[in-house]
Amino acid sequence: MSKLSDEFKECYFMKTELVNLSKKLELPTNGSKMELQNGIIYYIKNKKQNKNIKIKKIKEQIPKKVPINLTPDTKLSEGYICNLITRNFFKKHIGDHFHFTYFLNEYVKNNPNKTYQDAINYWNYQYNNPELFKKKYEKTGKFEYNNFMKKYYEDHENASLDNVIKGWNEHKEKRNKKCKKTVQKLLDL
Repeated sequence: MSKLSDEFKECYFMKTELVNLSKKLELPTNGSKMELQNGIIYYIKNKKQNKNIKIKKIKEQIPKKVPINLTPDTKLSEGYICNLITRNFFKKHIGDHFHFTYFLNEYVKNNPNKTYQDAINYWNYQYNNPELFKKKYEKTGKFEYNNFMKKYYEDHENASLDNVIKGWNEHKEKRNKKCKKTVQKLLDL
């Protein structure tokens, strides 16, 4: 079974593909891509649905508004959205080099009782220790297309966007051939 789960982990799926596969396996179809993948991997290893996986509803994850007067002492639980107001606040306190990151968003989501100052400190720590976070980021499996584009441009300095897209499609097609077999094995469990 672990061989099949390893094969599955090597595949790239769009969220809609994971939802469709989850439906066929009679697994929950809501949640993030990572939650869907983890549910399928659990199913592969155990031949049953993981009843302990808690799928968060998107409405619970996204605050409804950002406080009008953000200060460093504002609690993250009072509201946090990756928008222009929040970006300008962080740029004011961090500098023009600020940009939203996956890890900052995860920090906010997992630390609602912290303040915006804590988030500033965390972002600065992340910014000043990129190697620590680069390794963690690569393990998340998120933003695979973006990572492919970045690497492609590094390897092909004068590449056009059309070249990058063509390269991505070729890369995805090679993996998809192998992944179709993996999905069939999964459906045959």
